[in-house]
Amino acid sequence: MNSSDVKQPRRRKKRVITFTIGLALILLIVACVAYEYRLPTTGFNVSRQECPYDLPEGATNINYHRPFMGPSFFFEFDISQEGFLEWMQSEGRKAEINGDEPFTILRFLPNDDDLDVLKIQRGYYFEEMSEPDAGIHIAYDLDSGRAYWFSHTR
Repeated sequence: MNSSDVKQPRRRKKRVITFTIGLALILLIVACVAYEYRLPTTGFNVSRQECPYDLPEGATNINYHRPFMGPSFFFEFDISQEGFLEWMQSEGRKAEINGDEPFTILRFLPNDDDLDVLKIQRGYYFEEMSEPDAGIHIAYDLDSGRAYWFSHTR
């Protein structure tokens, strides 16, 4: 038996393994893309029942946006001050009133398909950073009765 005869089955086996790994990676990418399509990514002026995300009782006039393949989420909705504070408490979060200092929160603009920084004069704010560039920001504007949520990860 020739040494090249022994190498042929090894080469063939190596090619089969390489092909199998490549195919598995392609299938994984396809599955990830399909997973991203499982929920609607944008909705404007929808009801709580129409919204695919778990928002508090009493939330109305809901806008939401999840960029495709992006790690961010944006929500905004009308809710009473009492409803907002009850929701925050039920989620184990304590929103702080801003006092005299206005604060800002990033929001998604439905008509422009762009982001905007909203300045709130009077309201509540909550921030939880899990890493320097990953966290949750929740705000409530007392003047408009509207809540805002922005979360992001790496």
